[in-house]
Amino acid sequence: MTSEHRRHVQSTNAFHPNRLDVQVLKLIAKHKVIRLPWIMRLLKEDRRRVAARLKLLQIHRYLQCMRIREEKGALGGCVCWLQPRGLSSIRGTAADGTEGCRFQPGVEWLHRTLMTSDLMVYMEHEQSRHKRLLNDADLASSPGQPFRWSASLCNGKTLRIVPDKVFAFDCKQRDGSSSRLHYLALIDRPSLPITASDDKPSMLRKLQAYQLLNLRSGTFPPNCFVLIASDSESRLNRLIEAMVTAGLPRSLFKIACPAKTKLVAPQMNVPVNCRRPG
Repeated sequence: MTSEHRRHVQSTNAFHPNRLDVQVLKLIAKHKVIRLPWIMRLLKEDRRRVAARLKLLQIHRYLQCMRIREEKGALGGCVCWLQPRGLSSIRGTAADGTEGCRFQPGVEWLHRTLMTSDLMVYMEHEQSRHKRLLNDADLASSPGQPFRWSASLCNGKTLRIVPDKVFAFDCKQRDGSSSRLHYLALIDRPSLPITASDDKPSMLRKLQAYQLLNLRSGTFPPNCFVLIASDSESRLNRLIEAMVTAGLPRSLFKIACPAKTKLVAPQMNVPVNCRRPG
């Protein structure tokens, strides 16, 4: 531990987040959970300085870091999320009595949120070089209003649709005009079967609900795609087979496999200029 760390540990009240700390906290809050290398990549600051500030923020319980193992195609490594003190510091409110290490994300929530974070880091770092990236906050009709819809299935059941992430790109055309492409990200739940009998929930039933909503004029934004992300290539292959059998249109859906860094259209095997930040 350096002398700077030792000095700040002696009194928590003596520590006040500086400009770089606030940048770090806002970045983590934006992603909910994010991998440590992505923080270094996106901040474009001296890595040793960022590492030192991250250590201080963890010591003073502004954030929590945890190392996860690589398994079943999912990437491992160190991940970070905010503690209540860190969240309150960027919101400008006093920390409540729940600060400390009481929050531990569940396995499925962590898997889904990390995959969303990986996807958005790639979009922000690579794809947005020649396009303008807009997040769900930029696209919402009113602040804090989530994107959600309800679809009535043929069995009489109603399925609520809430994408894991909504984002868009403003793309410049050769004639100088601009067009906007919208994406509704659906993150795979390993516990959810691809197909199911009767009225049980499944990934295919979710996709059928998206298709039903897409047929309703004006439900989705124009130039809209449903982006399905999974770390399991075998599940993606089985899901594509189920989509083909069900007759779902390839024009609506795209497939992303963050572990293999592919962004392809269903029934196609051509990567679309996608690689992990290095």
